Amino acid sequence: IAQTIQQVQRHRGLSAGVLGGVQELGSLRDAKMREADAAFAKVESRLTEGVGLLPHWKSLSNEWQKIRADGLSWSRQDNFDAHTKLIDGLLAFESDVADDYGLTTDFGLETFYLTYTSSDTLLGAIEHLGQIRAYGTGVLASRRVSTMQREELVGQITLLENSLKPLKASLEKASRYNPELDESLQATYRDIELSSRQVVEAVHEEIFSGRYSMSAEEYFAKT
Repeated sequence: IAQTIQQVQRHRGLSAGVLGGVQELGSLRDAKMREADAAFAKVESRLTEGVGLLPHWKSLSNEWQKIRADGLSWSRQDNFDAHTKLIDGLLAFESDVADDYGLTTDFGLETFYLTYTSSDTLLGAIEHLGQIRAYGTGVLASRRVSTMQREELVGQITLLENSLKPLKASLEKASRYNPELDESLQATYRDIELSSRQVVEAVHEEIFSGRYSMSAEEYFAKT
């Protein structure tokens, strides 16, 4: 499920660039769309009727099919909103799967904190990062930012920055109960923190300053 979320997040950013006027991102968007198709199909193949989650997944899959079929006929904001709504649904679905399979209640604290970190705080921080990536890609593609878009970016940056502290705390707890994973968990936080710093710096230096020296393709690749 996490891979599906990641593919949809990146498809959102590439779609923002295409709708902003950078048609060169179209081939990358098409490739990412195929990867997302495969991710949706893989999850569905592993769900069974007895679990009770299949209808919910099919509903999310239908949302994805509408985005992939019609998304480029929408405004950039409507496209962004539809992707974000789907991602919110996927995040909620992952939480439901964890509950349904007892991952959040049936085991010890070591499993609880690992599950909580992966399905809540970590994916939440990555989604804030993904929203800034998509929004920034669209702005750099069009080479202009409205007051509303600037305010939206400021809000997204605040949410990202506010998500890092609880992420660090939950990773530290997960590490405490899973000492063998300490190094990899610390590396995960360093990667998220570095990516966050890079994307925020890019927004300030390229968009808020009005410089626009970085292309949408470069920004998307960097973030």
